[in-house]
Parts: sequence; structure tokens; C-alpha cells
Amino acid sequence: PPGRVEAVISIFAELLELPSGQFVLTVDGENLEVLLAREATLQPVLDKSISEGLLSRYGMLAQFIGSDSAVALQGLPNPEQYRERVKAALQANSMAESFSAEQFEAYRVALNAPSVTMEDMNRYSETRRLSASISETESGLRESVRLFGIEKPPQLIDAITQSGIPGVQLVDMRAQIERELAQLRERVAFWLGFGTLIAFIILTLGLGDWRKAVGITRTTTAAVCLTAAVLVLTGGTIGIFQIVALTLVVGIGIDYGLFLIPTTEDSNPDDGRDRFRSVALCAGSTLIAFSVMSIAPIKILQEIGLTVSLGVIAMVILNLAQNGSREPEAE
Repeated sequence: PPGRVEAVISIFAELLELPSGQFVLTVDGENLEVLLAREATLQPVLDKSISEGLLSRYGMLAQFIGSDSAVALQGLPNPEQYRERVKAALQANSMAESFSAEQFEAYRVALNAPSVTMEDMNRYSETRRLSASISETESGLRESVRLFGIEKPPQLIDAITQSGIPGVQLVDMRAQIERELAQLRERVAFWLGFGTLIAFIILTLGLGDWRKAVGITRTTTAAVCLTAAVLVLTGGTIGIFQIVALTLVVGIGIDYGLFLIPTTEDSNPDDGRDRFRSVALCAGSTLIAFSVMSIAPIKILQEIGLTVSLGVIAMVILNLAQNGSREPEAE
């Protein structure tokens, strides 16, 4: 996020204890009972992490709702034991065994039913608030456990990983986003290269002269590479919008190359100079527009404006050098 946003977040973090925005601990389960059981197993791991100073506290549903059905049902007879007890009680009171059939079936269903379900949680406003962090997935349910005051992320990740609890994962959102952005940059760069290849083929077919097409492509490619090199040296990794802006540089380079191609109609060297002055005028107007974008307060506009501005400058310099090298041939 922008620096001013990070500053505001830091101020709020000092005033209020906020959960981590970078690390997300997720717990998955086929149903709520399984999810709570896994969280109950996870609790000692997180409690130990607190004692070791890896984090300050955490928040999850299992802290408020029990998950161990065996403990909750401890002491209750199984269905067959219940049937025998009821049968004996009915006989002692001279009552028929069939009198308890409905009650027996209800007891059996209740004994085998999950201890808690999402329907139970959604029944009351208080429990709805407790389960607000639970979402549905294709395989069941997922809760995002809130982690506060993470001090040693690598050790915390190791502790949770080594616990081996199924369905539990600590995700580094920043690393995940960086991986996804890197993959997206690779795809955008691939299609930029593929599009450039298609443009070269169309250019060759349109000009009917592969040598002229190679000359335009060589200058355009050099300008794109020079622009990319400057961006890497000044800002590090090239962003997605900068790669997209390079497509504009490719289009501008092809246009300038087409305008500057010598023709058989040129009667004197001044014709080539006139064409270059016309292209320089176009480049100047383009440079004015995109240089204004490069100083805009919005980062995306800055990236696009700076990339195209550098590309136009590189294109003019390279075409000027190429045009100068042709002067002796024209004379």
C-alpha cells in the first residue's frame, strides 16, 4: 500500500491491538464439529507459541464452544444399554416395551448427531457473531484464526507445520501475493513477446521487404530493452502496468520506423531530414502528454507515463543514430 496508508495503519496499530494482516491462519473441516476438533488440537500449539514469545494472543471459535463430543456425552449409555434400562423400567411399572419406541429412536438420533452445527450457530445473534469468521468452501467449512502480535513469523510457521494437524495452514499473504504477481508478470511478458512476433510478421507482409521489417524491429526492440533496463536500475522489478506500457512503446517504435523508411521517391537528403523532423515533432507532443502522467500522484499513471516517456526518448535517440549512419550512404 502507499506510504501514507501504511503510516495510518501503524498509528492504529499503536492505539488498538490489530490482528496480523500479513499472516492468515486457516483451519478447514468437513463440518463444524471436525473444524472445532482440529482447533482444539491446535490450541496447545498456539498457547505454547505465546509462552515462547512468538505471538501475543489469538482468537478462534474453539475458545468459546467445546468440540469434544466424547467428553460431552461421557456417562450416557449407548443405544442398546439405553433400551435395556428402559425395558427394565417399563417392566417394573407393568408397562409395554413398545411404549418407549418413539423415545428410544429420538435418543439414538440425538446421541449420534453432531454436537454443534452451523444451523445451531446461526440460530442466535450471539453465536452468529462468534461464527462470523467461518466461511464455506468446496470441501466444508473454514475459519480464519486471528493472530495478534506476531514477533517471530518463521518460528511460528515451523511450530504450526510441525504439529501436523490436518486442515491447518499458516499463509504468508505477502509472499503469496508476490508469487501471484510474479506469475502474472511472466504471463504478461510472454504475451508481449508473442504479440511483438505477430507484429513483425504482419509488418514483413505489409512492407514486402523483410530487411526493412528487421530494421524497424531491431530499433524498436533495442528501445524496449533500453527502457526496461533503465526501469530495473531505477526501481527494481518491472511492474505489470510497466510491461503493459511497453506495448505502447512497441507501437510507437513501429510507427516511427515506418515513417523514417527511405523511399525511392526521395530526391535529395533533405527529404529524410524532413521526415525525421516530423517524427521528432510527434515524439515531442507524445512526450509532453506522458511526462505529465509520470508526475501524477497516482502510482499507476506514474508507471505508465514514465515507461512511455523513457521509451519515446530511447526511440528518438536510436532512430537519430540510425538516421545519422545513413547520411554518408545518401551523399
